[in-house]
Amino acid sequence: MSENSEQYFFNFSFFKVDPKWRWMADLAKEESAKEVENIINNSGIMFRSYSNLGLRDDADFLFWFAAPTIEEIQAVIEKLYKTVFGKYIIASMNYLSCTRPSLYVKDQKTLGFMTGNNPKKHVIVYPFTKTREWYLLPKEKRQEIMDEHIKSVKNIHKLYSIQLTHLAYMMKISC
Repeated sequence: MSENSEQYFFNFSFFKVDPKWRWMADLAKEESAKEVENIINNSGIMFRSYSNLGLRDDADFLFWFAAPTIEEIQAVIEKLYKTVFGKYIIASMNYLSCTRPSLYVKDQKTLGFMTGNNPKKHVIVYPFTKTREWYLLPKEKRQEIMDEHIKSVKNIHKLYSIQLTHLAYMMKISC
């Protein structure tokens, strides 16, 4: 990602679905899905979804939003809650991040999401915090550690968190 790149905000919203949803008629669920799809398609923001079924007990799916402003993301989430489906979902985790060039990656690249690349089948999202001890290490040692970390993960993209501290950021790995 070049320094001239536009900054984007990312929202990773994890939701749990109320078990009552499964008892709804299939036709009602299909209509509700179309309602959600319509809101997202008309929002103008970037969006991806991932299933967590069988992977976590606190979240059934992830909606990943990207937009130039936080307000655009909030407007879409507000509209989602007003749908029939929205009455059956409960947010279990929310992470808000923004793009920022890494101090440790020499060759910055624009995120695949931002360039419209097809989504990977899976995504791993986790908050990551660097301690004060990390910053007490010499820059060369930190660079060495980060070089090893970057080599070990293909398609790594850092998304800096704005809801935690300046020492914390979100990691996103597509696979």
